[in-house]
Amino acid sequence: MKDHEQRYLELLAKDGTDPTDTYRKALFYLFSGNLEIYSKIDSLYDFKNRSIEFDSFEKTDFSNSMKHMVELGFNLYNGYPSADPATLFSGLDHENSKLCLEAIQVRFDLV
Repeated sequence: MKDHEQRYLELLAKDGTDPTDTYRKALFYLFSGNLEIYSKIDSLYDFKNRSIEFDSFEKTDFSNSMKHMVELGFNLYNGYPSADPATLFSGLDHENSKLCLEAIQVRFDLV
């Protein structure tokens, strides 16, 4: 099993995500696919209360491109305002761009 898939399944299990919950699945897919974001998951998501940690996110140190990726994850989860697509993708490498597109597919159940 690939590392990303293992991390993704770990987050789903830790949260107790319902298999039909494409909102959380997209969030966890995106966050588990990037090691910088994944390493800070506890400052982004409260597993006990099953909610996004907006205040902690604001205080967490991320590069601009990683900040935009986190905002996209939040947006896929609950409509949180995020960068427009041109801004988001202009700062990402190929791998992270692909990850963002895949997370969008997960959210809208296109995979």
